Amino acid sequence: MAVAAALAGLQAEANCPVCLDGLSDPVTIDCGHNFCRRCIQQSWAHLEDRFPCPVCRHPCQERHVRSNTQLGRMIDIARQLGGRRSKRRRREEPRLCERHHQVLGLFCEDDLELLCPLCTQPPEHQGHVVRSVGEAAAHHRKRLGSYVEPLKTRVADAQSLVAAQDRKLLELREQVQRQRRELALEFGQLNRAVDREQEAVLERLVQEERDIQEQLGANVAAFSDHISTLKGLLQEVAERSVLPGVRLLRGIGGVLRRCEGLRCPAVYSFQLRREGCSLPPQHSALRKIIQTFREDVSLDPETAHPSLLVSEDRKSATFLGRKRRAPRGARRLSAEPAVLGAQGFARGRRYWERRRQVSPPLLLRGVFGSPEALLLHRERLSHSLRGERLRG
Repeated sequence: MAVAAALAGLQAEANCPVCLDGLSDPVTIDCGHNFCRRCIQQSWAHLEDRFPCPVCRHPCQERHVRSNTQLGRMIDIARQLGGRRSKRRRREEPRLCERHHQVLGLFCEDDLELLCPLCTQPPEHQGHVVRSVGEAAAHHRKRLGSYVEPLKTRVADAQSLVAAQDRKLLELREQVQRQRRELALEFGQLNRAVDREQEAVLERLVQEERDIQEQLGANVAAFSDHISTLKGLLQEVAERSVLPGVRLLRGIGGVLRRCEGLRCPAVYSFQLRREGCSLPPQHSALRKIIQTFREDVSLDPETAHPSLLVSEDRKSATFLGRKRRAPRGARRLSAEPAVLGAQGFARGRRYWERRRQVSPPLLLRGVFGSPEALLLHRERLSHSLRGERLRG
């Protein structure tokens, strides 16, 4: 039994993984698996770049395969041993029925079972089609043979699908590389724009520092002149104050006018301008970055002026041109046609996008601000405003 099992295992290993028949003109590829030469060539027929193993999918770099003549001779020997063993078993070990211990020489086509003559007695197989083993074997051998080509076709189709999936992997890799190049180009442009903006902002800051330094220098020079004038006048006053009466009073009016009319230069004060970053909005990467700071703001209908109608989604307000009946409340605005945002922001950086309304009625999109401070004045009602907040 051990010899028979070993021989059966050897015969199973001698089959091609592609056609499932015995290896014919066996060849070995890089990963060590063996195939029929014709089968592996058909499997790689439509591939150009890489050639995956049909078993383990190991990518081979080229179509080159190595003939395995030694394996071919071993397969021939295994076939001969298998044929001799089968003939000997058929001669020496006839199959017996487990129930009646009779030779199984019949076959039931309805139940697809081997039968002995006693098994055909009623009622188990009464009315069934029963044939001799030889006749039934010939019939089913022909039937099994009809499945070979369709199964081979299905195997080939499945291998074609696998090859198509391999091509999809290559397409995926190419698309990812293309997007990586596009992203690198886009972020490179953004980085260059940031660098240019940084240089421009720093240059403006340096220029403003120079201007302020000049103004401060001129102010310091004015104070220096004023101090010199004060010292000169002080010396003159001190010298005149000790003179005799006539000499002291001669020209005293000019001295007094100079003492009383002398004015100290104003102290120069400055306010350094707050420089900001102004990047080109056409970069999609920048727009995506801005989107992460977007705030969803709703309008507060309880604060809407009677001439404004807030939409159901509380994202827009329509200017009616006339006052409507609305419940009075302490928070409702009555002086100006305005509406407050339901959300308020007491801190953080913000910016506004102004969008002109195409046609009436006017819609105030996404208005926001603190309930205590934000009013949309009448002159602004010709535009549609959408508020965005940049979290600080």
